Amino acid sequence: MDLIKQIEKEYLKPVSKTEFSSGDTVTVNYRIQEGGKTRIQKYTGVVIQKRNGSGMNGTFTVRKASANGVFVERIFAANSPLIEAINVEAKGRVRRARIYYLRERTGKSARIRELKTLEPLTAVAAVAEPIAPVSVEPAVAEVSAVATAE
Repeated sequence: MDLIKQIEKEYLKPVSKTEFSSGDTVTVNYRIQEGGKTRIQKYTGVVIQKRNGSGMNGTFTVRKASANGVFVERIFAANSPLIEAINVEAKGRVRRARIYYLRERTGKSARIRELKTLEPLTAVAAVAEPIAPVSVEPAVAEVSAVATAE
């Protein structure tokens, strides 16, 4: 193993259970220090890109709408100790890994379609009542009686 990767492995945060990709709307809880106090600031927006996903150099860019139609982009280091949590609010349906085309768009054309997921079928099957068995013998007797009469 490369010496640099071996040293990086010691400092990497454990893999987050939150998986997100470009087009997803996420809320990043970021720790900010003002004077002697620390507080957590929530930054909600659309993920524009993920770069170098694994390793110490991994970053992702989040674009959020500010006041009066002004958009703000912020780059976060994926393994930063200042990130408390990353929550995925909605999964977006996009065709590209880097969706820079949102920068030129405003209004309805800047929207990203939400990825709809189907509910598991096992939950529906557990709610349904069992079907009672149907006896087929009387019906078979009638058919054989009609066949012999002809």
